Amino acid sequence: MAFVVLAIVGTSNLVRSRIGRAFIAIRDQDIAAEIIGINIFRYKLWAFAISSFYAGVTGVLYTYYLGIANYEQFQINVSIDYLAMVIIGGLGSILGSILGAIFVTLLPIVTRWFLEDLRLADLLAGRSCQCHPQSAADPVRRR
Repeated sequence: MAFVVLAIVGTSNLVRSRIGRAFIAIRDQDIAAEIIGINIFRYKLWAFAISSFYAGVTGVLYTYYLGIANYEQFQINVSIDYLAMVIIGGLGSILGSILGAIFVTLLPIVTRWFLEDLRLADLLAGRSCQCHPQSAADPVRRR
């Protein structure tokens, strides 16, 4: 948790610095930022380096948490989840990205809890589901 707080504080300070203001200017209007004298290549290189640093730190922490580095855990659905976290939270907001990550992480869990409670409520109310275990076990239907 200390790493998360440190990353949030570091990112907040970066956004308020000269580099962060240049990042915002390039994000909003790159041509206008170049006209006012911002070296676009240099700041895009800075952005790549900073994001690579954050990705490297999270990779090290994730490997330490799991105890093994394995490529099989990073499939396309993980990339889609990360993209959804940023888009749902907002592309230009630190707090929004955090809330988007919480939302995308907790949505399947809360949905599963809700569906389990709904199924339990149906069973308690005397309603059963329409599936018959014998028909699933016996592929040939006898009439």
